[in-house]
Amino acid sequence: MIRINILVGDESHGLELFNGYWRPIFLHHELFKGLQIEFKFFFKISKHIYNGDFLIISSRFFGKLTSDPKNNFVLKFLKNLNKKNIKIIWFDLRDSAGTTQFQVLPYVDFYVKKQLYKDFKIYTKNLYGGREYSNYYYENYGIKDKDLYLMTKLDLKYKEKILLGWNLGVRNFKYYAKPKFNKISLFLKNKIEYYLNKNISCDELVLFSSRKKKYNLFANNRTQISRNTVRFQRELFKRKINQTIFNDSLIDVNIDFNNFYKILSETKILLSLFGWGEVCYKEFEATVCGCSFIAPEMSNILTWPNIYRKKVTYIPVDWSLNNLNSVLSMLIRNDDLRYKLVINAQNEIISVSKENGKRFLNKLFRRFIN
Repeated sequence: MIRINILVGDESHGLELFNGYWRPIFLHHELFKGLQIEFKFFFKISKHIYNGDFLIISSRFFGKLTSDPKNNFVLKFLKNLNKKNIKIIWFDLRDSAGTTQFQVLPYVDFYVKKQLYKDFKIYTKNLYGGREYSNYYYENYGIKDKDLYLMTKLDLKYKEKILLGWNLGVRNFKYYAKPKFNKISLFLKNKIEYYLNKNISCDELVLFSSRKKKYNLFANNRTQISRNTVRFQRELFKRKINQTIFNDSLIDVNIDFNNFYKILSETKILLSLFGWGEVCYKEFEATVCGCSFIAPEMSNILTWPNIYRKKVTYIPVDWSLNNLNSVLSMLIRNDDLRYKLVINAQNEIISVSKENGKRFLNKLFRRFIN
């Protein structure tokens, strides 16, 4: 039996463990049983994390310590791990394809990230603001940050260590719409199943795809982001959007979480702009609720599950947002296209728990163990 220990961070606290980022491991219990892999989760460093063949480390375990590429605490911990008879797999859970933690590459066996640039040469360059889009706004609009983004450029000799993992679209979105009592009840049930080494009960995803909608557009992209080059796209939106042509829309309107899914199910289009990263929960939540989405161009990104396939699962807008109003107007009028986009994107999300998800995980974990 191959023992894989997982040192997790705040992405797995409480109710998140079985229904959040690590959900694929529980979804595909039979796959890992066939691969003779058993997992054990740890929430703190102890001698027991070394009792295995592999140690997966969530970057979020160390919090902001990984923001500084020269932080000695993290690197010293990894150097000491190298003295143990255990392989190290670093899971980079940072928000953007550009915000990497390549300083750990010399000390780990594999480096897994939930989204990557297709062109690895980008990682060998200095990206202003740490992201390709923040660099774009610096070069084309003269936007500058108060503090320079600190990053370690990729040494291409470590390229083969870098693998694409899964993104935040694997979570159980049905679970987060449940009343709190039901959530706690399911969590306790899952925890008992986990400790008894039984299959975890995973809800089937409930999807909506009604053509009848109350609102044309929902666009609430907050600008409380400290880094200027990251925030700028959302500020640019306020200058570019022509609100007079979008009736029956919710633009810069705060919706409380209890009504969020209901509003999405009643809306034709969600506009989701880049924030700290490219991939956001909102696109997946909209898809689950039967709302098509428009987002900035994503053809430079590798990610899975991939609901960012141009004109197949979503409609992109240019990073300049020059075509924003025309793209929104076109999609609002086109019921058939919106319906097709939603169904295709929903099928991608559903595939996580089906054969497609099994193939993805099988390929990834066989790379680790072979």
